[in-house]
Amino acid sequence: QRQWRYPLENNGQYQVPGLLGESTISIENGRASIIDSPCANKTCIQAGTIERPGQWLACLPNAVFVKIEGRTDASQPDASSW
Repeated sequence: QRQWRYPLENNGQYQVPGLLGESTISIENGRASIIDSPCANKTCIQAGTIERPGQWLACLPNAVFVKIEGRTDASQPDASSW
């Protein structure tokens, strides 16, 4: 299991490898989303954005999971993918 951590305050797009290929995670204005993935149904892209600790997104066919970490009162949570 591999993990990557990206602060939500830094806008950017990140390539995360999965079972089928790379998923693209976008962080913009404190929100994270999956904007591209090699899966067939693209449910992960349609799931929208997350921004609060405990929220998560997943591309199950590609085995990519994105979760906002931190305490609910934390001023600087981060997004992790693995």
